[in-house]
Amino acid sequence: MSERTMVLLVDDHTLVREVCARLIEGEPDLRVIAQAADAEAGVEAAEQHRPDVVLLDIDMPGGSAFDAAQRIVELSPETRVIFLSAYAYDRYIDEAIGADAAGFITKDVSPERVLDAVRQVAAGGMAYSPKVMDRLMDRSGEGPGGATRANTLTRREREVLTMIGEGCAKKVISERLGVSIKTVEKHAANVMRKLGLNDRVAICRYCVREGLIAP
Repeated sequence: MSERTMVLLVDDHTLVREVCARLIEGEPDLRVIAQAADAEAGVEAAEQHRPDVVLLDIDMPGGSAFDAAQRIVELSPETRVIFLSAYAYDRYIDEAIGADAAGFITKDVSPERVLDAVRQVAAGGMAYSPKVMDRLMDRSGEGPGGATRANTLTRREREVLTMIGEGCAKKVISERLGVSIKTVEKHAANVMRKLGLNDRVAICRYCVREGLIAP
């Protein structure tokens, strides 16, 4: 069996942490390496344990979860952060993106969706719940011309576009398509240039809006 993905849980509600811990520990490829009840303790735990993924609650008393996320990534560059919140406020989403979060999951999603998000992010992808994607789409400044620009994509570029939109990491895409990671990066750069998209979030938003992937 491959090495398990190490997860740090940071939430001020003991019940939420315990439920998430039981959920994660029930999976053979995942393990909860530590838990913390506030942002500062989360930063300390991340520095000590160097987890693969941090599930970080936004709505906690005390220090800012967004500041904590940035500190975690600075202290442990290989660690990736998924924000958790009961709310998909625009300001939360903006700050999460600004903190280089790999995901934003609302607490109304299914347990399976949380597990999928952890695995997706651990593999180098990104994960957003449907409510967050809806917000991103509503705020999109992309006009209908995007569909016309899509006609300039090659078949392989369309494949790469869709897989990036699904949150696949470059390594996963290269393995599925049987090409090198450098080739994947070249196709991704062409996709972003042709569609006027700047990052993975914009690509995911575009794919949902155009019906290439399910929200």
